[in-house]
Formats: sequence, structure tokens, C-alpha cells
Amino acid sequence: MEQQLIREIIRKFLDGTCNDEEFAYLLSWYESFDEAEDMQLTEEEKKQLEEKIFNNILKNIPAWQHAYPEKKNVSRRRWHRYAWAAVITGCLAGIGWWTVKQVHEVMYVNTHSTVASNEISITNMTQRLYEVILADSTKVWLSPNSTLRYPDKFIGKQREVNLKGEAFFEVTHDPQHPFVIYSPTLITKVWGTSFLVKAFDGAPAEVSVLTGKVSVQKRDAADGIVMLYPHQKAVLSIDGELRKEKAADLPALQRWERVNLSFDNASLSEVIASLEKHFHVQINCSDAALLRYTLTGDFNEQHLSDVLALIEKSLNIRYQMINDSTIELHRIDDGSP
Repeated sequence: MEQQLIREIIRKFLDGTCNDEEFAYLLSWYESFDEAEDMQLTEEEKKQLEEKIFNNILKNIPAWQHAYPEKKNVSRRRWHRYAWAAVITGCLAGIGWWTVKQVHEVMYVNTHSTVASNEISITNMTQRLYEVILADSTKVWLSPNSTLRYPDKFIGKQREVNLKGEAFFEVTHDPQHPFVIYSPTLITKVWGTSFLVKAFDGAPAEVSVLTGKVSVQKRDAADGIVMLYPHQKAVLSIDGELRKEKAADLPALQRWERVNLSFDNASLSEVIASLEKHFHVQINCSDAALLRYTLTGDFNEQHLSDVLALIEKSLNIRYQMINDSTIELHRIDDGSP
């Protein structure tokens, strides 16, 4: 059991700062929790955790408050079986945020593990972007089929992480502690900027800069450093050549541009048309009826991932990343992954 990660999610949950996916992951851990397993939680921490999980479930499933108004006489394991059943029942009834499949998704496809004393590994095997916030407040959006390894606390002169796959980084500015990304073939060093790194097996490695400045070099070379500025990218070809490219239009970066959008009772079809125009992507709907949904809201300084997440919660729908430029929207109850 990945104790450091669980303790961090527990801390965030008790502070009221964990997101939906982290809460679902916490529930999946709690379901498999062994009384004999030493998580080094005090009795007070266990009691506080159980109380808050129970209250969170009741808040999202109001009918359960009448079914089980008193919880203090229910044993710990028996209480959890009831609580877990409540989550599933509520989801099947359309109450609350997750469907059973979505909870199952967080349990099994966002793989978390502790690979060193203070290192965490996350593999995103979904078809969605997965946001990770590091100890220095750096934000990372991990793409499907990608793995990020990072320490639970940065120690030393550099902030170092390892990436296999693709991720977009918004690095917290800290001139005294450069941020360094090790991918299988490249080393990327930054001080505070936003950029996209691609490092999939069998494909050219790429670093594309949206804001700020980064340096890129091959892992097996001490020289040959390439400096990149906004809307430039470095490409390491399969044959080992590292080259710099200038391009006025980098489609892979456009979905990370922050824009200001406002919608007043706009149909989803109008919203999609606006998103396609601003982010240069194609958005498809699995159900034409979704296009008649309406949305009101202001999206200030938001990139596409933020907008999609807010639309999901507002309209109770779900998105999938098909590729860099194609997105599909589904009803949340249609079994979409």
C-alpha cells in the first residue's frame, strides 16, 4: 500500500482540499484497508477520517440520512460496507458526482505507487488529463498513457521529476532551485514557465515552450544544449539528432493557451464552436441531445483542460481525449471511461 500517497490524500481530504478523483481513490483504499496494516494513523485520525467520509457521503446522498441517522453504534468495518453500498446506490440513482464505472476507473487505472522513501509514481491510464500538484505548487497535467515520478517534498538545489509520456507543466518560479525534468532521452531545465514535454517510446521526443525559457539537452551528452523561448520547440529524432524548430503555430500548445470566455445561457453547440475556434481542436458529441444543453458562466484565464472540467461539473457530462486535437463528450451515465 502506497502509504505516503494515502497520507497526503487523507491530509488534503481532512483539510477540504482534495478533488473528486482523490476522494474516489481514498474510498477505494479504504475498502481494501486491513485492520492489521500499520498506516501509523492515530485513533483520533482514524475517527476523524471515518466521520468526515461518512458525512461527505451523506451530503451527496440525502436519502441515506433517514435510513441510517445514527452511525456511532455501527462497527468500523460494518459501517464502511454500508457507506460503500451507499456510494454505489447513490451513483446508480444518479445522485452525486461519480458513476460506479468512474469510481472503478480511479481505483484501477490511475496507478499510484511509492517507488522510493520520498518518491511517488503516478501512471495515467485513462483517456483524460490528470492534474497533479507538486510540493512547490507546480501544476502538471499528465496525458493518457503517461507516468510521472516525483518526490513528496523537494530537497536539494534542484527540483527533479521523471516523465515517461506526455505532460504539460506550469512551474512555480524559484530561481534558487531550477526545475529539472528527466525523460528517457532528454533533460529539460526551467526556472518558472509553462511548456509541454512529449517522451513516448518509439517516437521523437519533443519539448514545446508556451511561456518563459527552458534549456534542453540529450541525456547522454554533456554539451549540445538548446535554449527555447515562447512558441519554439526542440525535437530529438529517432536517430539521435537534437534540433530546434521555430513555428508560429504549434497545435499541441494551443489547448494550453489561457483565454477569457463568457457564456450566457448558451447551448452546448455554441460553446463547442467557441472552444474549437479558440483552442483549434475538434469536439464531438456521442449524443446529439447534449448539444441542446445550456451553459452560463465566465471562464477567465482558463485553458482548455480547466474549461472542460468546469463544463463537466456544470452539465454532468464527461470528456475523453482521442488525440491532441480531438475530444469526445459523453453523457455521464452512458458508461464512458
